Amino acid sequence: LCVLFMSPPGAGSMDALTMTRYADVTFAGDMQGFRSFMQADPQFSTTVSWLDESEGWGLLEAMLQPDWRKRPTADSCLNHPFLRQEVQYV
Repeated sequence: LCVLFMSPPGAGSMDALTMTRYADVTFAGDMQGFRSFMQADPQFSTTVSWLDESEGWGLLEAMLQPDWRKRPTADSCLNHPFLRQEVQYV
């Protein structure tokens, strides 16, 4: 759940039910559904904007690919434009 670590500082915490729903939506492979879920929660608005602006959703979708043979390698992830961009949100 790498997006948990991309949420802005001071975003607060999640209760168990929200965390469960978050994981279910994340691993369902539906990035649009996941994005909508994140966008509906004001504490993630900065994260959604950041992912929208910087090819982050594509990388996240590739990394969560159910078929491990279709997932990017660690090296290609580290060289992805999303992870090579200058930090904008602190």
